[in-house]
Amino acid sequence: MLKLIWKGLKWLLFTVVLMTLFIPAAVLIWGVQEQPVLLTGQRMNYEHVTRLHRLMKDHDPRRMRAGETKQLVTVEDDLNLALQYVMSNLKDSGAKVDIDNNKATLTLSVGLQPFKLQGYLNATAALVQKGNNFWLEDIRIGAIAIPNRVSRILSWLSHRLLLNFESYRNGLGAIDELKFRPDQLELTYQWRPELLKEIAIAHRELFSSPEEDERFVFYAQRIAEISRKLHIIAPAELMLKPLFNFAYLRSATEEQAALENRALLSALGVYMAGNTAQQLMGRQEKHPRERAVRRYLTLAGRYDLAQHFILSAYLSSSAGDGVADGLGLFKEFKDSQGGSGFSFADLAADRAGRKFAQLAIDPSRARNLQQQIISATNENDFMPSIESLPEGIQELEFKARFASLGSDEYRVIENEIERRLKA
Repeated sequence: MLKLIWKGLKWLLFTVVLMTLFIPAAVLIWGVQEQPVLLTGQRMNYEHVTRLHRLMKDHDPRRMRAGETKQLVTVEDDLNLALQYVMSNLKDSGAKVDIDNNKATLTLSVGLQPFKLQGYLNATAALVQKGNNFWLEDIRIGAIAIPNRVSRILSWLSHRLLLNFESYRNGLGAIDELKFRPDQLELTYQWRPELLKEIAIAHRELFSSPEEDERFVFYAQRIAEISRKLHIIAPAELMLKPLFNFAYLRSATEEQAALENRALLSALGVYMAGNTAQQLMGRQEKHPRERAVRRYLTLAGRYDLAQHFILSAYLSSSAGDGVADGLGLFKEFKDSQGGSGFSFADLAADRAGRKFAQLAIDPSRARNLQQQIISATNENDFMPSIESLPEGIQELEFKARFASLGSDEYRVIENEIERRLKA
């Protein structure tokens, strides 16, 4: 009997080793293709904004009671727009979801150039609903088709493995029903406030390390100290210059400079955003005992521009350029629907913050940026002029003047902003 068990274990070990070696080789040989199956191209419009704002209002956690049942309905077009902004962080990459009765199919193309490889990794997979169960089927990686029997086994094993995590179990428990209908997804769930905290903790455990937490707390403490020395309204450079001086002193290498800059932008973004960002990142219990006092940092004498610049830099450094760009555009569209109006000046601050983050977290340029900010004589060294950029444009005027984000009229102003950023 022991000999039989040992024989079985050896066979299992051999199979695991063989699969470990074979699967990566097979993906490189048959999974990589010369052309992508799709690339992104859609741009945000007012219909997207209206639907998204309604979803945010209907499912605002601050307005829901514990145990309340809600139904979320979202259309395929909006999901694909969100995927586009997320995927835009990867060069020559795209993703698309197709929703039909009882089935959602995800198609993915990832350009391999950033990984020093040629070609594209194209993949598709379908999440199929059968009764109360969901299975992965129709998995294809390049020219490799995974048999559905194998896909279902992988689905079951993944589910069993994830059940070991409390956040996964609680998340499943909150879902009453999930349905796929032609071009839309319907999710019925029970609101559980504790899920936000669990998501924050899971986010920190997955994407953060003790070293990153230490850096974040260091800069949060410096922000608290600096904020107490500033007037209630103060130029943003009075916060940025001493922070980047600390970052420079703590950066022994270029790689270290990029890490310090990322932590600095994260802490500064949390300061500008308030408790919502703290809870999202799971940082509230790590915030310094001496809390920062609220100061209205300004760029070009305006608090709103500093908000746009810093929050865009924070989002770009933590979530990617695509997410920062998408959220910035969403806010401007929303402002044009009865608010302060679409502002190209705000958009310029968003783009400047995004460019700032790109320089800050690039190891080859991070240390140079630190020195530039420390020696900056005024904010023009990192914030472009907003002179003559249109502002206060309401929805009807925007549609009449620009029609859409792809129009020639819109591109003229967008290109002017890019020109100022490069100056």
